[in-house]
Order: sequence, then structure tokens, then C-alpha cells
Amino acid sequence: MQTAKIVQIIRCWCLKVSIVVYLLIVILHPLFVWHLWSYWCMRQVILFYLPSTLLIVFWEAFFSFGAVFAFITRGNKDAQAFYLKVHFSVVYYVFFRFMHGCEVHGYENLPKGGAMLAVFHGPAIPPDAPFMMSLSYLRDGRLLGCFIDKSFFENPFLEHFFKLVGCSSGRQEFLEDLKNGHLRGVAPGGGDEAMFSKNYKLEWKSRSGFAKIAKEAGVPVVPMFTRNIQHGTLQLEFLRSETVQRWYESTKFPIILPKVYLPVKMKTCLGEPLLCGPDDQPEAFALR
Repeated sequence: MQTAKIVQIIRCWCLKVSIVVYLLIVILHPLFVWHLWSYWCMRQVILFYLPSTLLIVFWEAFFSFGAVFAFITRGNKDAQAFYLKVHFSVVYYVFFRFMHGCEVHGYENLPKGGAMLAVFHGPAIPPDAPFMMSLSYLRDGRLLGCFIDKSFFENPFLEHFFKLVGCSSGRQEFLEDLKNGHLRGVAPGGGDEAMFSKNYKLEWKSRSGFAKIAKEAGVPVVPMFTRNIQHGTLQLEFLRSETVQRWYESTKFPIILPKVYLPVKMKTCLGEPLLCGPDDQPEAFALR
């Protein structure tokens, strides 16, 4: 019990520190790049990391604004509906179409009505998930919310933002969303896959919770895979060390520091819906 309490305190402080560091990066990164541009020897480095700069300045700054806006306008459905259109059309759709030329094949496999659970590979930075969220909202007016770590909901600003875009963190809440006919997505690998996956290896560790939820809710599962997604965010090798793995196992707090963000071409493929029937075992279904 004492160990669990210490781990919870560490996670809480790590979350607070990461939020502060995140805000400092968003604010100071453009100023830092502007200062280095005056040194001609640094200009090649700046141009090499230009996609990373665009990601931080445009996407993350807009994300910060959205978190504050969602908190201020909570309860105002008209204001939030307007923000969703701007957020999904500009921030997600336009940005990722510009940066990665994102394409989606098999979109017809998503149900026009009723619930569905999309299962995808979770890299360090997943452009495919927000792009699919924007596509489903702009085409069909439906939110494809994702299952995310509960630590994001410990911050009131992030909590209101993620609820606004249809995300959830609790199993029961996620199950109710599916039973109510919503579109949802999940990366079963979670932080393990984001930090330690290499060459698109699945890091599910025999996890089959998504299959159990899909079976209980009676909804189809749509497999989703995006080509080149790991090539866009190359992880630092030392973050895959045993020391970092032990840290993550004890704290469950991910350390994600891509060494570069590259504007590679990405193509998302949606497979045919699979249904976990009454006679199917979730563990065996997850392997399919």
C-alpha cells in the first residue's frame, strides 16, 4: 500500500512537471529558433527540424488554446460545436494533409450508423488517430473518440478538452459510449507501444480488454494500420533501455522524446469489420 501511494505521488508530480515543460516549450521554442537563425551555421539544423517546429508551434499551441477554450465554454454547446468544426478542419485535417499527405483507404468499412471500435498501432506521435477523428467528423458529423490514459483527465483543462472531442479513460464509460452507438478507437499497446515498439512490432503483452469490451457491447472491431507512421517520429534509442522500461513499469508514466519529426507520406488502411461473437474467446479474437 505504501509503495502504491509513493508511485501515485511520483506520477502526480511527473504530470505537473510535464505540463510546465510542455508550456515552456510551446512558448520558448519559436523564440529559441528565431535567435539561432542569426547564426548561419545553425540554419541547416533549423531547416532539418522545421517540421518539428511547425508541429510544436501550430498543433500544440492550438491544442493548448483548445484546452483553455473547452474549459471556459463548458456547457455552451453552440460555442463548442463551432470550435469542433474549426479544430478538426484546420488543426487536424489541414495540418496532417499538409505535413503527411494523409490518405485513408477503406473508409467505407466504417459504419454510417451504429457503433464501431477501431483498433490501431500507437506510435510516439499518432497523426493517424486525429486525422481519422477529423475525417469522420467532417464527412459524417460523428466523433471518433479515443480511449486515453486517465492521467490526462487529472488536469481540469485537459479533462474538458478531451471530453469535448469524445475521448474517455474509464472502462465503464468507454463501454457505455459504444452501447450508445458512438465511434471509438483504442491503441491496445498504450505507452508500451509508443515507447518501446520498433519496426511496427505490437507491444500488447497479451492484452485483450478491447476484445472483451467489443464483445460485451456487441459492436464490430475495425483494424486500422498506417504505413510509415513510425518513420515520421524516430525515437531515441536510450528510451528503449531496460532502465527506462523498469521506470515505466513502476510509474506507468511514459517518456516520449522523438529525436526528429519527419513529414513522411502516410496512408491509413481500414480493414473489414470483425465481430467477436458469443462463442468467441476475447483472447483468441485479439490475436486475429
